[in-house]
Order: sequence, then structure tokens, then C-alpha cells
Amino acid sequence: MKIGIVSESYYPAVGGIPEHIHNLAVHLRQRGHTVKIVTTSYGEYADAPFNSPDVIRVGKSFNFHKNGSQSHVALGWGLSKQLRGIFSREQFDVLHIHGPEQPMLAQLALVNSNTVNVGTFHATYDRSFPLGICRPIVAVGLAQLHKRIVVSSTAQQTIQRYFPEGEYITVPNGVDVNRFAAGKPIPQYADRPNILFVGNFVVRKGFVNLLEAFLRLRQRMPEVRLLAVGDGKLRRVYEKQLAHLVGRDVIFTGRVPAEQLPSYYASASVYCSPSTGRESFGIVLIEAMAAGAPIVSSDIAGYRTVLDGTGAALTFSPTNINALTASLERVIRDRMLAQQMVQAGKRAVDQYRWSNVAHQVERVYTQARQAYPVAQPVLPGWRWLARFVPSRRKAKVRVRARLDD
Repeated sequence: MKIGIVSESYYPAVGGIPEHIHNLAVHLRQRGHTVKIVTTSYGEYADAPFNSPDVIRVGKSFNFHKNGSQSHVALGWGLSKQLRGIFSREQFDVLHIHGPEQPMLAQLALVNSNTVNVGTFHATYDRSFPLGICRPIVAVGLAQLHKRIVVSSTAQQTIQRYFPEGEYITVPNGVDVNRFAAGKPIPQYADRPNILFVGNFVVRKGFVNLLEAFLRLRQRMPEVRLLAVGDGKLRRVYEKQLAHLVGRDVIFTGRVPAEQLPSYYASASVYCSPSTGRESFGIVLIEAMAAGAPIVSSDIAGYRTVLDGTGAALTFSPTNINALTASLERVIRDRMLAQQMVQAGKRAVDQYRWSNVAHQVERVYTQARQAYPVAQPVLPGWRWLARFVPSRRKAKVRVRARLDD
């Protein structure tokens, strides 16, 4: 198949969705498919290694704060015309849209698509005022989906709150298990116990809670060190607050190359993920398990999807700093417990291997093509909006012809 993946979040943006899209494209190509990624431009990094003829960029990215994190939206003149030109030229067999409920690129791709559409819903949140207001308009775009994927039960609960129509298929995020398992400890960090954090420095990641727990733990274990891997708008704030410790007891590495990340996990005495909520999954938890790091994690719905029943982590209430501090100390001091957690994690990660995940996604593509043309209605009372969706008659003929071959 020739597959087009559409997303407003892709490299050089940092986060789970760009990682997901990159690895999905790699493994689908390994399975014999042709894959191109349609995304937006971030202006800088024009000659970066993640750009190639297989990455098509339209418009310019506008970054804003949303759902406790950084989000991206494509802006520019004639985006619909550009997308129609791309779809006409490339003639994709399947268009896979990530975050299809999001504005601009995803919605425009759906209403201008000339082929089979599959959507993956990643987000988890309690309520979305903009989505509630724009629900009838978004429904017109989602009505063009032939199959709907969710990465977890929490992501499904979120999207079904607004769009209960249709069937949702759960396909988890994937991780390159072998790459993370091959990580070697970094020699310069081998002298002391290390607490590792990996992620964006945004409010919902809960790094401020980890800092408070670290300062408390340091009073009882002065030899402990905090490794903070990642970047974000709050990084400078944290560095300023900890100026007397930065460079010795607290190391802010910034964004590290993907090939170096497994070595940071391998250097960790304990990996900590203190997010306060609005996480749909927890790729970092699977990375840590694959790399052989014991985990201390906040007890939130998205993380329970990954951790429940594994024995790979100690969990704490996101607001309980005392419990976080105690859990970190327990894992660092009790090496037998830590080793049991490591072995439990390694047993749990097989289901998240990209070979398994890519196969599940490929199966959804096949089901979507068999379901063509789309039969999902828009919201009752708003079907008149569907008149503004471009005619799909030619696409139906083309796709049906391919299916009959």
C-alpha cells in the first residue's frame, strides 16, 4: 500500500506523537509499504536529518499552550489547495490522520481526502471547551473516517465524550524494545545513584513535584543525583531555582539525540514519571521498562493502562510529595526490589514491540479499505454541514477499482 500519514506534530517537535509517527513509518516501510508523512513546517532545521523527500511540509507551525503542554497548529494561505494537490499527486491508498479532531491540518486533510481515511486519537483531557463549541463542524470531518484507532482506554473515553458515534479500535503506542534494551550506562554518571526524568518541561509533567521530592530525599541521601532529559519553556525557570545544584547534583541535559536516550535509561537507579494528569498512555514508561529501569510513577489513568498488573513500578498520588519521596528512596535502597521490578518490566514490554503494533495498524488499514465508502453520519441535526465536503465520487471509483484488482 501507499500510505500517507498526516500530523501537525512531527520532528523537530518533541513528544510522544512525533516519536510514534516516525517509528510507525519506519516499520510500515519494513513491511513493504510506501509511506510519506504530511506535516507542517517549523521554520528552523530546514536541513535537519529528519527531513527527506518522504516528509512533505505545508504551512507554518504556530505553537500555543494547550492541555498542560505545547501544541502545534498549521497556518498558511491555501492549505486546502496544497493538500488537494498533494493527495492528487501522491494517490495514497490510505490516509492516516493523527489527532483527527484537532483543527487545521487534520480536519482539512479529512475533508479534502480522495481515499480511505483512518484516524488515531491520542489525547486525554477532562473537558475541552473549544471542541464542545466546534463539535458539529469537527463531526463533518470525523464523518469521513472509515476506521478509528485509540491508543488507550483513557483516550477512547475522552473522544467518546464528544463523539460517541462509531467503533473505536485500541492499538497501543509502540517502542523499539531492542534499541532501548541495548543501552549502556554512561560512565560519568556511574559514581552515584541517579533519578532520571525524561520529558517536556511543561506543567502537566509534574517536574516541580519531583524537584521538591528530590530536595527532601537529598537530606537523607546526599549522594543522590537528578538527571533531567528534555527541554521546554519551564526549563530555564527550574535551572534558575536550582542554580546552586545545577551541574553537580542536578543535570539538565537538554534534548538528547534519540540514539543516546537508551544510555540515560541504563544509567538510572530509578526512572520517575510524576505527571499530574492528562496523559493518554505513557511511552516513557515502556522505554524505561525496555531499558531495564525500575519505575516510580504517578497513579493516573493513562499510566495505569501501561502499568497495571505488571509489578514494574511503585505508584503514588500525583499530589503526595511524601509518597513520591518515600517511593524513590525505597527503590534506590532496596536493590532486590529494584531488580524484581526490572524483570517484571521486561516481561511486560513484548506487546509494545513495533513489529506487533505496526501489524495491528496494517490490519486496521485493510479493514478500512474493505469498509469503503464511509457510512458514518455526522451529528443528527447538522447533516447540512456535510454539503461543504468536496465530492468523493471519483475517489470511490478509484478505491473500489483497486480493491477489485
